[in-house]
Amino acid sequence: MKSIALFAACLALASAGGIPDGYNDGRYAFHGRYEGKCGNDGFYYRDHQSFVICSNGNAYEQPCAPGSRNSAYDHYHHGNHYYYRDFCDVNLVDYGAGIPLP
Repeated sequence: MKSIALFAACLALASAGGIPDGYNDGRYAFHGRYEGKCGNDGFYYRDHQSFVICSNGNAYEQPCAPGSRNSAYDHYHHGNHYYYRDFCDVNLVDYGAGIPLP
């Protein structure tokens, strides 16, 4: 019964427009290059090896895993919404990176 009440409360929050700005179906708004401080909540491009997530004025730098990097800056468009997976999306192994063969 508690789970039904919790589901109803979440549904009411969502239908009342209670979803925070910058959030859209698991995606967040992209706000361009990171200039050292957060403006709006969402994603910022730092460089080809990392991106920044801003939340409530706090910046969280997310480095790409070894063997991956971001697409070029012009791949992302200010104001569009992206998932986390849209960053660090280039697999460098596809371009010959990795352990050299003997």
